[in-house]
Amino acid sequence: MDEAKSKIDGPIRLTAFRSGDVFWFSTFPPKNFVNLIMKDSKLDPQRFRLLYGDEAFESDYGFYKAMLQATPWQITTFVSQRRAIAGQMLLLFKGISMPKADSGIFSIQTPTFQGFQFENPQAHPARVTDELYSNDGGIDLIFFQKIDRTAPAISQPEINRIIQSIHRVPVQSAAVAAPK
Repeated sequence: MDEAKSKIDGPIRLTAFRSGDVFWFSTFPPKNFVNLIMKDSKLDPQRFRLLYGDEAFESDYGFYKAMLQATPWQITTFVSQRRAIAGQMLLLFKGISMPKADSGIFSIQTPTFQGFQFENPQAHPARVTDELYSNDGGIDLIFFQKIDRTAPAISQPEINRIIQSIHRVPVQSAAVAAPK
């Protein structure tokens, strides 16, 4: 680790390595993305559900799944105006918020999380992004790799090992000792 370049800022931890690779770990509250979309689009929950469905309203994972599955070919002259508008908005959100994924998008499932991985580490992209969602909130993992290939490339088994090791730590109340 390169302690001088590693940083913690609120829910974000950036760990730099002497090799030049960097690991980003951050957390976010449940429905963070859904709430942001509703706020920015000025949609109330009922209108949001009407446009995108119950599954998309219930969780960031559900919304992201709907967004990733949206394609321009679903918007035709034969769909209702409501479905056309919803599809266009999903495509807009997809274009703005989706990480680069030239080498693929993959589904992730663990006992406590479900989500998506953007990029295949075998293609040696500059970054691999994993977005994990649960009812309690979510986690972003980003593996930044040196593109000049002078540092060892991260492998999918290494990413899987990290993802499988993530679990919620129970909140423990700290005992405060009274001064004597």
